[in-house]
Amino acid sequence: MSGDARDPTACCLLYFALGKAKLVHGLWRQASWHKEQGAMLKFLSNDFTTERWKTAALKNAFALMGKQRFGTHLVRFCFVMVV
Repeated sequence: MSGDARDPTACCLLYFALGKAKLVHGLWRQASWHKEQGAMLKFLSNDFTTERWKTAALKNAFALMGKQRFGTHLVRFCFVMVV
């Protein structure tokens, strides 16, 4: 399979909606070729049950929206809402 077919951002939304955040974390660990792997692993390793990290994730999503990276910010919004 090519790199585009295995892009974890393409399926994150679905798995977050299904409540499978651990699976998404595993997908990102396997995507060593992806340029955002380090940032996403750092993001997903936080404890989003605490208010501090929920607020930080929402701020991050708004910042990505300002950069017009709509797919990534939508994934992060959904993650915060599900967790």
